[in-house]
Formats: sequence, C-alpha cells, structure tokens
Amino acid sequence: MTKSQVRKLKSHYLSRWTVLRLNQKQDQKVLLITDQFVLKNIIGGSTLCLDCLGDMYRDIIVNLSTSIDGKKYNNLVLINNIEFKYKTLDQIANYFDELASKVLLPNGRIILSFAHRFLIYNRVDIAIDTLLDLWIQRLKNFKLHRMLNLRGKSQPGYGDYFFCLEYK
Repeated sequence: MTKSQVRKLKSHYLSRWTVLRLNQKQDQKVLLITDQFVLKNIIGGSTLCLDCLGDMYRDIIVNLSTSIDGKKYNNLVLINNIEFKYKTLDQIANYFDELASKVLLPNGRIILSFAHRFLIYNRVDIAIDTLLDLWIQRLKNFKLHRMLNLRGKSQPGYGDYFFCLEYK
C-alpha cells in the first residue's frame, strides 16, 4: 500500500484502523462493542469482508476471506465500506445488491453499516428515520433481519446505522 492509500484508510476508518493495528501486534484480540453486531449476526459458513478492514476479524471468524476469489459465501460484511461514502441510499442498495448476486449464496446475510455524515439525502424535507424505513421497504431482494441505530453513539469509523439483511 502506498502512503496515500494508508492515509485514506486511516482517515475513513479511524478507531477501526486503531483496533486493526492493535490486533495485528497482539495475540489477544480486542474488539469494540459495535463489532458484536457483526459477530452475533453471522451465520455458519464462509464469510467475505470486502473493503472494510476485514483483517481485524482474522482468527475470530472461521472461513474468513477479505477478497473475492470466485466462490459464493454465506455472509457478506460491509462495515462502513469506503464505497458507501457520499452516496444515496439507493446507490448503496444498488452496490450491495449487485455484489450479493455475484458472491452471496441464497439465504445468506449481508451485514452493513454506513455513516450518517456521508449519506446524501434531502435533510430539510425528510427525517432520516422515515427515509430508512422507506428504503428498507423498497429493498426487493432482501429481508430485514436486524437494524441498529447508533447515530451519535458509535465509535468513529464504524458507521451510525447497522443492518443485517437476509438475501432471498
């Protein structure tokens, strides 16, 4: 990785980057409370953590991959993915819908989060809770399993809205 790539990751992932670096140096793994959402919602089988510092879950999640290698997975983890930055909810949904069709098995799960400050929407005319509810209802290929709203409470770099979606 170049210095500019490392700087970009450090500035986007903040405390997630710190946890990753700590876990790389220590045998005893450290996770923050927000990581429990990921661990509790993963189903048995293989897991793909794509572009979200998935290496921090190495030796914690069994059958973990951090890059697409042509096979299908039971779980797809996209925690505060850098691809979600400065996108609308529909653009985010299109991204993970397309990705799920390529890498996720039927009845698999997507665990994702995104930060409110990077979300593009009409902040004057619509409340975020209403927008999220409408967005969840419009998801065609997914069923909401669990949602967690940590706006203003989560650690920097983890995102504010956490979702666990089942792929139909």
